[in-house]
Amino acid sequence: MRSTTPAAAGDPFEFRKCLFVPQALGLHASTLDEFLRMLSVVDDASIYWHLHEPYVTRVDVRPSYLGGFALWIAESLGERLLAERLSALDPVVYSGRLPSLRQAMCRTVAEHLLDHDGPGTPSRRVPAGEELAFCTTRIVVLDGLGQAKTLAELRDGIAHCGSMSAFMHTFDTLGHTRADRDDFSQWVRFALDDEELADEMFRIDPYDHSIEGTRALTLAAIDRRLAQTAS
Repeated sequence: MRSTTPAAAGDPFEFRKCLFVPQALGLHASTLDEFLRMLSVVDDASIYWHLHEPYVTRVDVRPSYLGGFALWIAESLGERLLAERLSALDPVVYSGRLPSLRQAMCRTVAEHLLDHDGPGTPSRRVPAGEELAFCTTRIVVLDGLGQAKTLAELRDGIAHCGSMSAFMHTFDTLGHTRADRDDFSQWVRFALDDEELADEMFRIDPYDHSIEGTRALTLAAIDRRLAQTAS
């Protein structure tokens, strides 16, 4: 979903947003064994949806664990150690490589099962009604939501764009194309030629915050630069 062509000097920033259309797959897991089997066969869009679902459903709250899978494992199965290990898999490291992220998740779960469940030991089962229902998603991208040609205009656009626009331009590092930077810092780096500010913005890890928390930190970085240039 993200452009792989770096912005050139003078190119305007184009605001966009994405919409998720989740669809149930009819696959469920009530134990870690079942979860691992389902994780190995669902499509990449399912991995993408469950990773980001906690962020897009509560845009101003940072999830206690990274992604819907880890949340379910911690809160429903009570396997908090495994949830922490899954949360340690940095999505930015796997930018554009969902199959590799899936492999890392499967390996982590399999190792946990070997370490903690001996042969013949039944897996812990969630209470009725707390099974994990796997979903996939279609992603609809909407263009033409405004432009920015200066840093001040970018700041105004970030402040007023919708949450799903802020998500797409910052969180969406795991789309179907490789992106070395989020959209905002990439534009600042190549279109405005401000490498220092771009690096400061890029160091804001959206997965350590909520969508709105990431937006606030991004605005704060831009405000500091605007104050410097005004003095």
